[in-house]
Amino acid sequence: MSNNPRKIRIIDLFFASLRSFFIEIFWNFERMQNLGCLYVLFPIIKRLYPEENKRKQILRQHLEFFNTHPYMAAPLLGIIISLEEEAAFKKDRCPEFISQIKSCMAGPFAALGDSFFWATWRPFTVAIGICIFLLNREKTFIYWVAPCLFLFFYNIVHLIVQNVGMWMGYHLKTQLINVVSKTDWLRIIHLVRLISLCFIGMTLFIVLGNNLLSWNKRVLFFSFFMFFSFLNYRGWSQMKLFYGLIAGSILISYFNLI
Repeated sequence: MSNNPRKIRIIDLFFASLRSFFIEIFWNFERMQNLGCLYVLFPIIKRLYPEENKRKQILRQHLEFFNTHPYMAAPLLGIIISLEEEAAFKKDRCPEFISQIKSCMAGPFAALGDSFFWATWRPFTVAIGICIFLLNREKTFIYWVAPCLFLFFYNIVHLIVQNVGMWMGYHLKTQLINVVSKTDWLRIIHLVRLISLCFIGMTLFIVLGNNLLSWNKRVLFFSFFMFFSFLNYRGWSQMKLFYGLIAGSILISYFNLI
């Protein structure tokens, strides 16, 4: 454990995590989120460096290019806050190291955030909302309950990432990078996508049973849907699945299965 006294309080991290929600309001084409990053770090730098001249020098260093996923910015900035606190007690401060951490990890964190939140978690929560709506569409209240459930399930995860992530980044420092890198995110993403496809498949199976298709045709439809979903989970390209769907449709039509 470091013998350096801590200047950063829990309340400081809490307000920094709140400020991270506004990291993109200062977005610009030249340096992307650099002003938003500075907005998050400003109270921290002000607390660590009471001297105005030194504080201005540190703030100028954080005006460099910065761009990452908005939800993953909090864990990364938590690491930066911890490193800045350590550097505040050292005479041999190395701004290049902090800059390297920001620039080197912003890209991987952005890729992780895009692939999980945009491409996986958002469709998953949308699938939940659609399933709940289709299964209860006769009821009036479902027209506002389903969107509310979607917003709840979607936001609860990224709120945890932004608030807990700030705290984890501060306490784990660069070890958080090792934790993130050792996690099998690809398997998690594939699993969430498969579950969302299962949700949709089961919902269609039930909805189509309302005097639309006979039992055997519903089973066949659901089997095809789950089969192609499994192939998608196994990494088959969308082009192969598209041609496979065409071939399957031709066979079904030829044998008059539906």
